[in-house]
Amino acid sequence: GHAKLNETVLIHGASGGVGIAAVQIAKSLGLRVIGTASTEKGLQAVIDQGADLVFNHKKEGYINDIVNAVTDNEGIDIVIEMLANVNLNYDMQMLKSRVGRVIVVGNRGTIEINPRLLMSKETSVHGVSLSSSSLVR
Repeated sequence: GHAKLNETVLIHGASGGVGIAAVQIAKSLGLRVIGTASTEKGLQAVIDQGADLVFNHKKEGYINDIVNAVTDNEGIDIVIEMLANVNLNYDMQMLKSRVGRVIVVGNRGTIEINPRLLMSKETSVHGVSLSSSSLVR
């Protein structure tokens, strides 16, 4: 995702192992971090790791809450997605034009998307397999 200082990153599933690591890395890079979790314990864990804002992804309308609270109608720079088959269409709608990108880390099924969501904003979706990523590049 080539994150830049002060960009905003949304980390779905931020209370899981990969999510917690993503929060820590994002904060160390100087990013504004928004996390999602589904339990009070998870929400608190994300805050404890340094997230600037946290939202309950089980709450109806939480996507609108994120958009209204953080984007100033500009959008999110980076979305780290743990459950693409559920959230990818929402992610693409939230991206900032011309610079927004979704990093897909997790998926549990298929999804139908509308490519125009990417085309109209000139954004991108990247897939990552942690099992094949190298620590040294």
